[in-house]
Amino acid sequence: MQPRTLSNNTCDMYNFNKINELFDVRSLLQTKNPIRDHLGIKKVEMDEGTNSRGSKAVQLYVEDANGKQRILLYDIEKASGKQLPHFLYSNRTYARDKGDVVQFIANRLPSRKIRDAVGLLHKYEYQKNAALWKKREEFEIKRAGAGRKRSDPPFVLDDFMGLRPITQLIENEKPHYLEKRYISNDILEAPNFTDQVFVYTQTDRFKNVHENIFFPKREYGSDTISGAEVKTPYHKDYSFGDHHLLWSSNIPDEVHKIVVTESALDALSHYQLSEKDNANTWYFSTGGNFYPERQRQFFSMIGEAGLDRTSVHLISAMDNDLEGFNYDLSLLNETLAAQSPGAMGKGDEFYGVSHEGGKPSLRFMSHDQGLLNEASSHFLLVADHLNQGYLKNRENHFCEIRANNDHVSLVFPAKEKLSRVAKSLSVSISKNIKVLSLSKTYIHKPKIGKDWNDTLAHHAKEQLSRSAKHSLSKKYSK
Repeated sequence: MQPRTLSNNTCDMYNFNKINELFDVRSLLQTKNPIRDHLGIKKVEMDEGTNSRGSKAVQLYVEDANGKQRILLYDIEKASGKQLPHFLYSNRTYARDKGDVVQFIANRLPSRKIRDAVGLLHKYEYQKNAALWKKREEFEIKRAGAGRKRSDPPFVLDDFMGLRPITQLIENEKPHYLEKRYISNDILEAPNFTDQVFVYTQTDRFKNVHENIFFPKREYGSDTISGAEVKTPYHKDYSFGDHHLLWSSNIPDEVHKIVVTESALDALSHYQLSEKDNANTWYFSTGGNFYPERQRQFFSMIGEAGLDRTSVHLISAMDNDLEGFNYDLSLLNETLAAQSPGAMGKGDEFYGVSHEGGKPSLRFMSHDQGLLNEASSHFLLVADHLNQGYLKNRENHFCEIRANNDHVSLVFPAKEKLSRVAKSLSVSISKNIKVLSLSKTYIHKPKIGKDWNDTLAHHAKEQLSRSAKHSLSKKYSK
């Protein structure tokens, strides 16, 4: 983010104070309102907290096109201890992003202009509707203390009763939950995954006993388990440990590929779908969220392992949805930043999902004119292709291109239409932007369903069906 600061003009400050009296930044983030939707805010999670001086300060985790951000809302001035008439905010992920509700909105608009933020407030008639919006609280209280979920205890390894490698169950011919997810025992016993998949026993409040799957998270080079992804037979998944931690497979003696997926189960599935091709692959799982902390940890681990990024294939194997598309873009952006010295190279540039005129868009932002021209040409081709399809289907709304001196946007008529092409769009970008096409960064997408385990399940069911037909054919041919 590159926030602009508010004017010091007394008249402006008076107007901004009047806005905040009706609808401040806390009201914006913690209620269901069309401005929050317009800004593309997907989720708001809250930490409750009160300091000794009576502040109602809260810490929020806000997820939008810029990833997950830690935002502090406060109503007492730290330096003077003075009570403020409304809430201000400070973004702990992007330090320069701070101020009041007008500043918050401006920093998330393509223009980043204060007047456009005020215009947006008036567009949705905040003066008339603010009181109604504030009655519709909509956020999740999921975190407490040091950013942990209220439902989750601090990570203590002893809490996982009877933790043991899944290979023990396999050797003793005992069933386990991953069999129901079509993961082969041969895969679990492969060198890539030895001691990286465990099971433990859990007794729920109804006295039912479950054997849960435990994927350990460790700091690079450490044998100490510091967190985990947990899969349960009753379809609830959990994540434990510090936010930056990722699960990873064992690093092969010779690494040809590095694959990052959204879950450890997806990593196992991706490996099983092409076992021979993936023998020299180092797998990582984001645990369902590839926000900046985990991205930094991911590249830090690659560096600590002494791997040259230009000598291995880096593969984004994320889900077939809009979130997976965003995670694809983060890896493509990292490649552009590393290989394009003429571009600005900060985390909030290059590709990102944004909004233009209230519509969802894919935006490319850079001061590198060559890259900007390439992105523009590619967007024109995509828009033309999609619009021909819309015409054929007699749909009334179309994609359009909007450009400025440092960015170009492919604007979609609705979020559903952007989601519809998310599976193929990141692949198209990687092939049509020269720097990316010449790099060793690739996008793999599941062919069937939302994720790699869906694809594996489809293949497994097809094999069972073919096997059953073959057996039946042999029976009647005798």
